[in-house]
Amino acid sequence: MTGLPDKRSIKQIQAESTLRYRVLFYAAILWFLTPVLHSQTSPGGVLTSAACEVWVDAGDIDGDGDYTDNPALNSAISTWADKSGNSNDLT
Repeated sequence: MTGLPDKRSIKQIQAESTLRYRVLFYAAILWFLTPVLHSQTSPGGVLTSAACEVWVDAGDIDGDGDYTDNPALNSAISTWADKSGNSNDLT
């Protein structure tokens, strides 16, 4: 029974095709964004926190994200916070 026309209308075929492309498009977007959504990026985007054992930031000694509350110059530092999320603070 080859050569018989498809019983679906052209509009049905177009709608199915459009839906298929939309699903593929959104799946591709999610696939590309997954690493971005699940990990913190190190400076310069070199590593994600999942791949980084320790990440210390000289501009943010206590690791709180506030770059204005660092210890005074030439003062002792008891703990240098690890920003990788692995709690490998330097003491």
